[in-house]
Amino acid sequence: MKTNQQGEKKMKTIKVKKYDNQAEALEMQKSIAGNYYYAGYVRNSADKIMDSRKGNNLPYMVDTSNGDIYYIFSCDDGLQVLNKFSVISCLSGDPFKKVFLKNDSIEIEDNGSIAKNNTNRKLLSQQNQIVA
Repeated sequence: MKTNQQGEKKMKTIKVKKYDNQAEALEMQKSIAGNYYYAGYVRNSADKIMDSRKGNNLPYMVDTSNGDIYYIFSCDDGLQVLNKFSVISCLSGDPFKKVFLKNDSIEIEDNGSIAKNNTNRKLLSQQNQIVA
């Protein structure tokens, strides 16, 4: 993992404002970006029901610089994954990156170092570690 000169892990910090429900987060997103993230597209039905589907009580987090909306999705195996509302879907084989939620920010490891496999998913789930 990359570290700075003091030996600390490098982190990407996203400044956010938190909301308890999707409707408020969407309004904040629109006020920053000028329109909803799904403007011009058919909105995914799974996105519409995310208030009840995401599987946890953690808030929606709106990036105050560009309006991106982040949320934590709880997988069936208990792993908690940082996701972002988007009209683009993708899967990645990149290693997991640890995610830390702060009062007004999300911190994400710059370079992930945890291999994506069932053993690590179980360990991360047991530790309640959020990943990206």
